[in-house]
Amino acid sequence: MANLQLAPKIVIIAITLIAVLTIAVYAVTVLFTQTTSGPSITKPGAGVIISNCSGLSLPVSSVAATTSSQSGYWSATCNSKPAFNVTTEGVFLPSVTLQSVCCGASYFGVALMNYTGIPDPAPSSCGGTSILFGSGTSMILSQGAYYYCFSWSLNSYTASTPSSFPSVTITWSSP
Repeated sequence: MANLQLAPKIVIIAITLIAVLTIAVYAVTVLFTQTTSGPSITKPGAGVIISNCSGLSLPVSSVAATTSSQSGYWSATCNSKPAFNVTTEGVFLPSVTLQSVCCGASYFGVALMNYTGIPDPAPSSCGGTSILFGSGTSMILSQGAYYYCFSWSLNSYTASTPSSFPSVTITWSSP
């Protein structure tokens, strides 16, 4: 009989311990739940860019087609002046549009050059440090004057050699 009277007391003690532990676990969880907000992201400024002309000039007006392939570099300026000036450093988004020309006269690269003086009027290469860029890829430009450097190629002469190189349109915007 004594064992039967002890059983309800053990059940009551067990229920009390479970209740105390549940309350303790709940209280600890509430007391130590912490959150933090992430830091803000500062986007670079838009910058200010000023065009110096609407029509770029190349150092050559014609290229003699030969029986060998040719390639080289041409500076594209505003009549030997910078193509544009960046007056406030910032992020810019170039868009390069190349007109399609058949059969082997093409530009295969466009780079930016920091204008440190009048470029060689007929450069075999665009001297200095170039900044390669692609259409639709934003870039940060520092304050200064810039001109373009076009990498070009012309396949050996055939009956289908075009009469001119393609036109290039470069548009700058702020993302």
